[in-house]
Amino acid sequence: MTGPDFSLRAASWSDDRERLRAVRVPVFVEEQSVPPELEWDEADQTALHLLAEDRDGRPVATARLLPSGQIGRMAVLPEWRHRGVGSALLSRLLEEGRRRGLPPPFLHAQEQAIPFYRRHGFQAVGDPFMEAGISHRRMEWSAAEAGPRIVRLGDRDGFRDHAAAMARQAQRSIDLFTHDLDPAVFDQAAFLDAARDFATGSHRRRIRVLLQSNERVQGQGHRLLELARRLPSRIAIHRPAAEDAGRPDNFFVVDRSHYLLRNIHTQYQGEAGYGDRRRAELLAGQFDEMWGRSAVDSALRRLHI
Repeated sequence: MTGPDFSLRAASWSDDRERLRAVRVPVFVEEQSVPPELEWDEADQTALHLLAEDRDGRPVATARLLPSGQIGRMAVLPEWRHRGVGSALLSRLLEEGRRRGLPPPFLHAQEQAIPFYRRHGFQAVGDPFMEAGISHRRMEWSAAEAGPRIVRLGDRDGFRDHAAAMARQAQRSIDLFTHDLDPAVFDQAAFLDAARDFATGSHRRRIRVLLQSNERVQGQGHRLLELARRLPSRIAIHRPAAEDAGRPDNFFVVDRSHYLLRNIHTQYQGEAGYGDRRRAELLAGQFDEMWGRSAVDSALRRLHI
């Protein structure tokens, strides 16, 4: 992720310890008088760290994400504040948490930072408390508070990661309109594990797939088809009607609330929409209409996988 004058990258404590310290010492230990013995803890070893660097590669900001979903140690050097660095760090951590299937994000915010976190969808809960001699409030992220979130996508990895992340969030329905069940996106372990867990979690859950072309899956096989064979009452794969078979875009809708849209099925360009119910409902309605005109693909039903 890149801003006008900075870039973000993942960092690890083992490889980037001194670069992370180069931000956290001036901000926390020197500026805020946090005792050094409280600033460094064992969680640094396992946390996902993000590091913001200027154009010359100098560290200017950092933050970390714990397996519990807690965001913390967000520090921006004074000369880099109010330049979008903190927002970029927070947005990236929220996305990483979703991608990794972590628990809902939360953080301990210093009192003066509460408005910043509130703008990003966090709500303060509970009473103030002291941490490292500074007053804090616990804040929890709320999708409703944050409003719809749209992520522009331009590469294969983005579609792969968001497909898996959305499948992990699914509670009621997954609808997929796809040209050929792109294996780079839908035949990956993270997506397949999420789809299996979803389909086997409740008898009310359904996965519906409209597959425009079965040539690729017939020739190469596909693990989602294998899963559909084992769970025929939960996963259905149909062939679209002729009038829908040439539609150029592909999309994926979860719970009629989140969507993944690929503008043209031959290109990795599009967007992921979280909590955009209006757009998700529009796509879900189009899917329902196409599903009503579709039929079971007899070639896939006969295919021995």
